[in-house]
Amino acid sequence: MSTELEVDVEYDEIVASHSTLIKGEKVVYIDRGKGKNKLLIGLATLMNKGVYAGVKSYYRDYPGDVLCLVDPDNTYYLRNDRGMHVRSVIREVVKDYKPENVVFCGASMAGFAAIDLALFFNANAVVNNPQVSLELTYDTAWPKLKDVIDEIEQKYNIDDFSFKSRNSVIGAVFGQHPMDAVNRDALFKLCSKTPGVGLIFGNAFDFEHKYYYQGLNGFLKMVDMVFAHRELMGGIHVKFPRV
Repeated sequence: MSTELEVDVEYDEIVASHSTLIKGEKVVYIDRGKGKNKLLIGLATLMNKGVYAGVKSYYRDYPGDVLCLVDPDNTYYLRNDRGMHVRSVIREVVKDYKPENVVFCGASMAGFAAIDLALFFNANAVVNNPQVSLELTYDTAWPKLKDVIDEIEQKYNIDDFSFKSRNSVIGAVFGQHPMDAVNRDALFKLCSKTPGVGLIFGNAFDFEHKYYYQGLNGFLKMVDMVFAHRELMGGIHVKFPRV
């Protein structure tokens, strides 16, 4: 039986073997050597303390390539430049993949970044109780989260943006906590005004701000559904092209 120490050593070994520096940012990039097919981008959530979320599980059980980032200052990956640096780092990797084969993944704070980046790169997202509007989040958040949002120098609401069109597919699960309910509605608003976007939606009957995917298998099922939905929507977009 593995001890907790051995598990930690395994994490350290994976990170050490697959870490790379891109534009001054230390990331974990796992290239399976299968021709740049599917790419999962894992974003660590609030109070991550520099720990790459899901690295061990992705390394063991996700068959595609993996890129993992952290945001130890809890800026919703916006840093001090409205996310420009993080985008430039990710661009160096995603340029080798088709947008339809890229999925950003994150919960809560990282869910905000996953949706934001997916739309920017016309890729996809799998999220759990994501924030979409930081303004609405602030109005319904607990005090410590309000403090986090107060510290972000240059912030914005994703649902304030207008995209002419996107092919992105977003898989999202929300609970009934007031903060999650207002962000659920903000995501609906965002999708309804963005032609071409696909949405797979789950509405959990729970009133806490929690993570709902049942282990890695449940999470990967949503990833598979998002890719399948993207393929379906691609056929629809071909039949009804943009004018």
